[in-house]
Formats: sequence, C-alpha cells, structure tokens
Amino acid sequence: MKVLWLLPMKRVRLAMLGACVVAAMGAQPYRPVVVVGNSMEPTYRNGETLLAKRYEGQALAKGDLLVIEMGGETIVKRVAFLGGEHVPQAKVLGWTDDVSPFLYQAAGRAGRSRSLYVPKNKVYVRGDNAETAIDSRHFGTVPLEDIRMIVVDPRPKPPGPEASNFDMLVPPRYRVVR
Repeated sequence: MKVLWLLPMKRVRLAMLGACVVAAMGAQPYRPVVVVGNSMEPTYRNGETLLAKRYEGQALAKGDLLVIEMGGETIVKRVAFLGGEHVPQAKVLGWTDDVSPFLYQAAGRAGRSRSLYVPKNKVYVRGDNAETAIDSRHFGTVPLEDIRMIVVDPRPKPPGPEASNFDMLVPPRYRVVR
C-alpha cells in the first residue's frame, strides 16, 4: 500500500522540479544564440554562438546586434538606422542604400535618389555581408515588437567602406572618406 502512495508523490515531486527548472530558464535574461547563414560574415561565421540578453524596450544604438523574430524565423542583424532617421537611397539597378556618398550625390543630381523615413517604433537593420544578406533592403523596417534579444558586447563591423560592392564604381580620387 505504501508503494502505491509513494509512486504518485515521486511523480508530483518530479513534475514540480521540472516546472521549476523550466521557470528558472525562462527567467534568465541571458541566452546563447547561434548564427545561421553567412549574412553576418566576416564578423560572425555560420554556427558561431553569441551571448544575448532579452530585449525589454531599452534604448538601441546604431551598430547594436539584434535577434529578431519575423514570420516564424529568427534572424541576427545589425541596427543601421533608428526610428526617426532617414535612409539615403539611390537607384542603381533598383533602389538601394548600399551606395557611397559620392554615388548618392551623383544619383541625386540625376534625380535618382530618395530618402526613406524610418518610423519611430521601428529600426532599419542590415547584415554585415552586403552581397548575401536578406535585411531591411528586402523586407523593410522592423517593428520594435519583433526584437527578441540584443547581443552582449557585439564585435564592430570590420573596417572598410560602407558601400563595399558599389565603391568600385567610384574612382578612388573621388571617394568620400568619413
């Protein structure tokens, strides 16, 4: 008779222990995040593990690395423009923000430039690998509600021209260096 009574108690204790473990994991502000794909290369490689903290509405800055959930997918991207800012774009085989300042000015003189406004409750994100990244250039601005985490102590984007793949169109003597 004692054995029958102890069996349900062990299950109850085990279930309570499991619930406590699950609750403790959900309460942890820091989580590991694995980079999938090459959109953040060369800064972060496919399969690399990052440490991220939960996003709870804290202020964002340009360069912050975000973990975003969009359409059932989780992606890692860098903040390029914040809400309230304008994204300069030029028409070069389609509208893009991936242009050097010189090319943007030249496109403006030809009537082939525009400025995209980022609403206050959204951010404009980019992958570090401009050639392969699917980012705000493709899916637009990201609502702050879609941000799940911020990577702790992110590495800065490697040095180099902001518009690496279009700077080759601009002769070196005309390039604007910031």
